[in-house]
Amino acid sequence: MCCGPQLKLMVEIELSYMNTNHPDFIGFDRASKTKQGGTRTASHQLIRKGWLSIPVSLIKGSTREYWFVLSSDSLTWYKDNEEKEQKYSLRLEDMRVRDIEAGRFSIGKKHVFALFYTTGKNVYKDKDQLEMVAQSEEEVENWKASLLRAGVYPQSDSSSRIDSGEQDSIDPQLERQVETIRNLVDSYFSIVSKNIRDSVPKSIMFMMVNKLKEYISKDLLAMIYAAGDQSEMMEESQEATLRREDMIHMYHTCNEALSLIRDVTSKTCMAPSYSLADKTHMTDKQTSLSL
Repeated sequence: MCCGPQLKLMVEIELSYMNTNHPDFIGFDRASKTKQGGTRTASHQLIRKGWLSIPVSLIKGSTREYWFVLSSDSLTWYKDNEEKEQKYSLRLEDMRVRDIEAGRFSIGKKHVFALFYTTGKNVYKDKDQLEMVAQSEEEVENWKASLLRAGVYPQSDSSSRIDSGEQDSIDPQLERQVETIRNLVDSYFSIVSKNIRDSVPKSIMFMMVNKLKEYISKDLLAMIYAAGDQSEMMEESQEATLRREDMIHMYHTCNEALSLIRDVTSKTCMAPSYSLADKTHMTDKQTSLSL
């Protein structure tokens, strides 16, 4: 049996039926969230990892970079991406995200956003918000999208909307439904990905490597002995003979060419050059001899 069709069959099997009774599937109840973040995913689902900086001095505008890990229920940052030395961890309940004006607190042209609690409690140490610095606006938007997946919504300026008479562009109920579907899909795709990553190496080992080892150790040796005279197997083929003769002929031709070049170089002599004074001296000498 070929390994390629078997791997395609594994994918088709996964596509044929969605097993919502899988023990790792979060289910609808755990996937749904309210806008206030009341019901969250019970499983510790990883959403995003990456480098972000935290301002350490408001006067000098200096920052320190940490490795942030965002899951479905917490935001944790470490000293580096090895994730051995944890610096701090925040729960995402009642948390919101807001944009920070460019250039604020002497951070310069960096792109900054902040997290805060709607209850008014401090987020990090004695600070009522946690400011995080990214290297680009695109990175900020990616982090905000990941926070939205974790149930951390952007700050809503209700007073300005009431004054201007604007309405919400997105229905909150529809937004919650979309987020629920996203969590369900992500949860099930993680199950499928885990199954494929586990099954593919095993299938390759069973159908290719082990079968090849068995064929070499048993069938191949028997086929070699059954093929006829074993001494003929080591004979040179006609194509290999012609190629070998061509290479030998080319080798001798190159040696002859190099020999001719060396002979021409060694036997070539340059005629001596005479100056005008030498020619005049020789002419005077010949004239005196003739007299």
